[in-house]
Amino acid sequence: MTNFAQKTALVTGAGGGIGQAIVRALRELGVTVAGADIHDCDADHVFRGDLTDPSFCDSLPKRAADRMGKLGSRLIKLDPQSDGCQFDHRQEIA
Repeated sequence: MTNFAQKTALVTGAGGGIGQAIVRALRELGVTVAGADIHDCDADHVFRGDLTDPSFCDSLPKRAADRMGKLGSRLIKLDPQSDGCQFDHRQEIA
């Protein structure tokens, strides 16, 4: 099994249903997780805000990287009813 202990991820929509499950699964694998949502979540680092607000979304990758030292993955869980956050998931931010 791959060692995820040094990995980091940002999960949007981390406060509800699928987002919570993704956060939980990543944490069980040893990933340090930043979660973003208007609701509270069980991530290691929580960014509370409106995911439909472009300024909040634009600031998330850098804020998460600043807090965690780096950001290796952005795992995006979008609400199909909203325009929500969209990031390039292939770029590492350090």
